[in-house]
Formats: sequence, structure tokens, C-alpha cells
Amino acid sequence: MLPGTTSIGRLLLATGAALLALACSSTPQPVDAEIAKTPKGQITVIEFVDYECHFCQKLHGVVAPLLEEYQGQLRVVVKHVPLPEHPGARGAAAAAICAEAQDKLPPMHEALMKGASTSDDELLNLAQHSGLDVEAFKACLRSDAPAARLKSDAADYAAAGQDGLPTLFIQRQKIVGFTDEDTLARALREANASVK
Repeated sequence: MLPGTTSIGRLLLATGAALLALACSSTPQPVDAEIAKTPKGQITVIEFVDYECHFCQKLHGVVAPLLEEYQGQLRVVVKHVPLPEHPGARGAAAAAICAEAQDKLPPMHEALMKGASTSDDELLNLAQHSGLDVEAFKACLRSDAPAARLKSDAADYAAAGQDGLPTLFIQRQKIVGFTDEDTLARALREANASVK
């Protein structure tokens, strides 16, 4: 402590140190865990989404073409945060989780992000058109797997700060809310340079 520092001065120094530590804190553990699972030299992209969130859909429309440019150079992880005010979001998230169980998440995710209906009949229709084994899909929906995954994704979202949806991590860079194409493209270029 500096000589002659008052108790208020010490409090301000301590508060400043705490804020600096917070600003320099490490990436949330779930993000680090996903980065660790990604093959060396590839970018990790983590999307926290709600399929009935207008801004999630809008951001997806901007980021999806950019991700296409890096096809084969990145690993995309979708984490589901269905909000209570969106009645079909939980069912849509369960459908996406069950599609992922059959390695068919991309077509289901794309359709839901483009505003496909989240009615039960339409989700079954999407499963069929996405090439899923429909009976296995139905069995998955009836199982405990979707609820367990949603609980895990909610915990990851809480650890990542719960700052709003959509939340996107491109490597360790956090982007919250709708973001313009230039910012996303720059984040992907920086991430790509960092993993080389």
C-alpha cells in the first residue's frame, strides 16, 4: 500500500484492482472447454440462441454466409437458451438437440433460424426433410436427453454472463446482440489468425 493512503484511498485502489481483474478475467469455463474440443488450427464458434428470438434469426442471417467462407476451418457449437416468453422455443430446441444426436443439426438449425414453424407437426416434417430417422427422433424427444441438455446449456449461458440473446463467441471474443457484417468478418479473421 502506498504510504499515507487513507482508508478511502485504499478502498478506491482495491476497487480499481478488482475491476481491472474482472476486465482481464479469463474466458468463461464453458467457452474454454469447447475451444479445447476443437481440432488444432480450427476456429470455435459458439452460438447461444432461442429459435423464436427475432434478433437471433437476424444475426444468423448475417453470420451464416461468413461461416460458409470458413467451411472446414471451424467448429460451430449451438447452445440452446429457449426463453419462457417464446412458447415454441423449447420444443424447437429439443428438436435441434435430437437432430444433433443423429449428426443432422445443420439443416434443422438452418430451417429453424429461417423462421420455420415450431409446431409439433412442422418439427416432425423438418426432421423428415433433414434426413433424420423419424422414429429415433420421436424417441429422443420423449427421452430425458433434451431436458438434460437444456439444463446444461442454461448453466453454460449463466457462466458466460447471461448478457442477452443472441450471444456469440468467436474463439474468445464475445459478441452480444445483433452485430454488423464487418465486425463479424473482422472477428473471424482475427480468430483464424490466432489459431494458425
